[in-house]
Amino acid sequence: MEHDRYQKAYERPRGRIDVVLDTDAYNEIDDQFALSYLLTFGERCRIRGITAAPFYNERASSPADGMEKSYREIGKLLSLAGREDLSSSVYRGSERYLPDEKTPVLSPAAEFLCREAAAHTPDDPLYIAAIGAITNVASALLLSPEMRERVIVVWLGGHAPHIPRGAAEFNMQQDIAGARVLFSSGAPVVQLPCFGVVDRFAVSRPELETWLGGKNPLCDYLVENTVREAERYAAGKPWTRVIWDVTAVAWLFDSEKRFLRDTVAPAPVPAYDLTYAPEPGRFPICRVETVDRDALFADLFARLAGERAEPDGDDPRIARIRAMEARFSRAGETLAAYKAARAALLDGQAEIRALEDYYGGPLWREDLAADEAGELPPALRRGVLSEDGIYDLLEENGAVLASLKDET
Repeated sequence: MEHDRYQKAYERPRGRIDVVLDTDAYNEIDDQFALSYLLTFGERCRIRGITAAPFYNERASSPADGMEKSYREIGKLLSLAGREDLSSSVYRGSERYLPDEKTPVLSPAAEFLCREAAAHTPDDPLYIAAIGAITNVASALLLSPEMRERVIVVWLGGHAPHIPRGAAEFNMQQDIAGARVLFSSGAPVVQLPCFGVVDRFAVSRPELETWLGGKNPLCDYLVENTVREAERYAAGKPWTRVIWDVTAVAWLFDSEKRFLRDTVAPAPVPAYDLTYAPEPGRFPICRVETVDRDALFADLFARLAGERAEPDGDDPRIARIRAMEARFSRAGETLAAYKAARAALLDGQAEIRALEDYYGGPLWREDLAADEAGELPPALRRGVLSEDGIYDLLEENGAVLASLKDET
């Protein structure tokens, strides 16, 4: 896939789109919010299917049990929402994770994804919003590699790249082989990292009860289910719960970028030690970097309660104001990030002066000699003993300080 095609794929969709939701709906309490949110966008999407993903934790005795419980939870949510018409479009998924990176796990969900993708084109792609282990999607990509040209996968999986052991996130670490298949397939991928990005999307009991309590049977279930789960481990204490799965659905309908900001970056390589292995030159993915927590919650609550946070329609004034509001928000975030980085740089000068004294004194030469003599353990990180590395850092620091002085 050419670079410009990736760029086109990572533009937020406009108009009506075809969507499949792949969900481990019984795993926690956030998938329920994501599915319920998706159901409110009938004017913006055709839900082609909902597939049950496997999971294995204290709520399931095996990946197969987790998938089956998720399948039943999907049906329960559709019934509460009055959307039993979608029941025939719900598919059971994989009963186990990929055994390796070449062997798909056959399931009704994987076979459905292959069929549905075949009915789409690069100019009219199928959007797959995945909010669980990626097994179903990875299996479909192995069964039908050509579908990478016809789908865009929006996956909440992994942590932000600056988080140590970034692949040690529940959705990703359950099926590292599947994650590696996805990030090597060449299919366009929008990644929503958990810790470090969308973990900001958390909700409290008072907010849930204020905005959703008593609105309708589905809202009541979402509130009761979340409160019950949180009170199980935090009874009598303040708590918030992340419902970050919602952000994967939000990306699909955030054409004005009111809620999420993203960037294009090389595809990561999830390693079996649960780190991201560096491998330059890989195909680009789209990675979400920030979430406007309050704006997205306003839209979520309004939609689930049967209201609208803002009027929809084709009014050009509304579209213009939304676009300018998004720019206003991004400009404020950019300035705040610059101020924070500038302050951090100035606060860190004591650390850099200590490095400079070390590099210019006898101790650095003594440590370098010990390293060259093989007296230091092989696993010791020794970037500071790289003469070019520390010299370049000090030079760059001086250049940045000079540029700050020029600004004033």
